[in-house]
Amino acid sequence: MRAILLPLALATLTCGHAAAAGPPRPAEAGTLRVVTYNTLAGDRGLKGIIDTLSSANADLIGLQEVDKRTRRSGKNDQPAKLAKALGMNVFFAPHFAYQGGEFGLALLSKHPIVKARTVKVKGSRLSELDAVVRTPSGDVHVVVVHFTVTFPLRDKKETDASDAARLAEAKAAYALATATEGPALVMGDLNDDTGSPPYEVFSKTLQDSCEVKGGGFAKTWNSALPITRIDYIWASPHFTVKSCDTIGSQASDHLPVIAELSLSPP
Repeated sequence: MRAILLPLALATLTCGHAAAAGPPRPAEAGTLRVVTYNTLAGDRGLKGIIDTLSSANADLIGLQEVDKRTRRSGKNDQPAKLAKALGMNVFFAPHFAYQGGEFGLALLSKHPIVKARTVKVKGSRLSELDAVVRTPSGDVHVVVVHFTVTFPLRDKKETDASDAARLAEAKAAYALATATEGPALVMGDLNDDTGSPPYEVFSKTLQDSCEVKGGGFAKTWNSALPITRIDYIWASPHFTVKSCDTIGSQASDHLPVIAELSLSPP
């Protein structure tokens, strides 16, 4: 079943919780701790987002629904604020202009971001973030995505159009991730369930981290009562998935996904 999401302004449930995250701890040598998180544009406050991400102590964080200097977010530069609070490097990739600012994706990294660009996808109004991060175990190609949503009560033409956009986005992200022979990650909000056409695009050669470790039970939306899994961390075969789960948090309508991935030095 395809995930059907509520518009941003309606997704405000705050009851219930998932398992709480443990205290921060350093990743083991050769291990990358990776997080993907749809932040709801900080609609519930950046403090909760910062606290949630601090608890993860991640090496790499892919963010979706991030505002940069929009009116609704008080003209704040959310990517810069999050990076400063967490002591991480940052790259922001805008989807489009919005309310006097921009709306898009961000990559936060403890390690140097040596290359980064915004990639436009034909057949979609959403962008993809394409980057290379220099980790202690070597360079890692990182792609951050947020795929087109299908809203309820839309007609078949609109539904078909959103389905086509998600498939185009998946194919574009997969092409970016597999353009290199080195280790690669794709992380983000696919707005689709396990077994959907976009999911199958990635599953050809990439590992669904929470399927490998957890059997796909790490439901991510909505955070009040998680009923579906639409947020993913995909890893190339260069990685060994050591763990994958969600982090309990009500700071957004999504739960963050956290994976520990082992990568041997080159």
